[in-house]
Amino acid sequence: MRIIILFILITIISNNIFSQDTTSCFNDSNTGFVSDDIDFSGHAIVFTAISKIKNENIAYLGGGGAIMVSKKYLVGAFGTGLLSNPIVSEGSYKGNTLELSYMGLWLGYSFLHEKRIHPIISSQFAIGGLSLTSSKMPIRDFYDNISIINPIIEIEATLSKYIRISAGGQYSYFMGVDELDTYSDKSFNYPGVFVSLKIGWE
Repeated sequence: MRIIILFILITIISNNIFSQDTTSCFNDSNTGFVSDDIDFSGHAIVFTAISKIKNENIAYLGGGGAIMVSKKYLVGAFGTGLLSNPIVSEGSYKGNTLELSYMGLWLGYSFLHEKRIHPIISSQFAIGGLSLTSSKMPIRDFYDNISIINPIIEIEATLSKYIRISAGGQYSYFMGVDELDTYSDKSFNYPGVFVSLKIGWE
């Protein structure tokens, strides 16, 4: 529940802060030429990704906000977490519920941005936490700090000046999963399907 509330807050705040279109002018003192080629716009993002944890299908839900520089370069922040929490099926933590969430920086580049349908490459750089909880006795809880890199390739479609959608793929690289029997970094390193909704101004 805390993760969902965090996503909602990030989306609302990002939409209010970043969903503005501004242009920055630069004056060349040598030529006296004023250029307005560099502009800033922004959008709020809601996304989901379907992947795996140790061969079990899982889904992430996330949100955030980003600034677009010259409609090409994406600089943003995000947060995400598991929609459904898998149950550990073996080892000393058998029966525990697995919880995972992380947040961080989102960088990317939009190709052919003037086209209605165009590709985007980006990557999420994040830190977060992996935990196991149990309501049964004896209680054996676990928590571990982790780092994640998610390279993403997506095709984006502009539906209107304010709304865009995209779909593509990602690959999750987890680092720091240790001291957790039957799980390791490789248990979380899987490709996934990525879908997003973006609301803002170009």
